[in-house]
Amino acid sequence: MLFDAGSGAIATAIHAAAGGPGPVVVRTAGGDDLTIAFRDHAGVREATLTGPVQRVFEGVWGSPS
Repeated sequence: MLFDAGSGAIATAIHAAAGGPGPVVVRTAGGDDLTIAFRDHAGVREATLTGPVQRVFEGVWGSPS
């Protein structure tokens, strides 16, 4: 089960910031606080996500040899 999705947190922060400078803190369903900071660079708004991380899966992508 996925409790903390960074893409959803960033989408929420973009909406909450509404073009403001941020940063925005989003509390996830799993209880973690994720901080999303924004930076305008060359006409593009960049988002940086910081917060706790935990490896929950490991695998190999590609065709078997």
